[in-house]
Amino acid sequence: MKRIVCVILCAALLICAQTFAEDAPIGSVATQDEMTDVIDMNLDGAAPVTADMLNDGEYFALVDSSSAMFKTVGCALTVQDGSMTARLYMKSRAYSYIYAGTAQEAASTPAGRLIPLSEDENGLYFELPLSALDSAYTCAALSHRKQAWYPRTLVFRSDSLPLDAFKAEYLTTPAALALADGVYECAAVLEGKGKRASCRRQILRL
Repeated sequence: MKRIVCVILCAALLICAQTFAEDAPIGSVATQDEMTDVIDMNLDGAAPVTADMLNDGEYFALVDSSSAMFKTVGCALTVQDGSMTARLYMKSRAYSYIYAGTAQEAASTPAGRLIPLSEDENGLYFELPLSALDSAYTCAALSHRKQAWYPRTLVFRSDSLPLDAFKAEYLTTPAALALADGVYECAAVLEGKGKRASCRRQILRL
């Protein structure tokens, strides 16, 4: 009888400990001295791309980050029934959790409501719900080593998706522009991470 009571008590203590761990916040807000330089996300004139503009499916998307310390290797974007989910793949285990909000909010949020780092056959990832592409995704990331929350801004880029990801009514085509057959010139800009090439003239033949 005593043994049964002990087992029940131990089980109850384990449940209480687990519940407490899920309810307790993790980490503190990183100090200003710990912050690194913020990269300009340059969203001027960008129009958000929402799930209703895309066909259901799974796509590979590129992601820009406001910090060089938050190293991503791309993401698997799932569009289904008017909603989007991004499986954001990370280069390492440098961050343990993500919170969709500010660092201050993350530091006071119960652990059970944080997005944990997970792993599948393709690597380490965070599973994030998305409202739009080409829009600033404000979040905070918990440094595994420092146990401090850092503010981050991510941009999931629609220009990295294949054309067939977009519904026909949201694609800009020569027909939509009402262009007559002919030869046209337009300015083209080549961009890369940390570098920007000069403009060049591109010939279009329709």
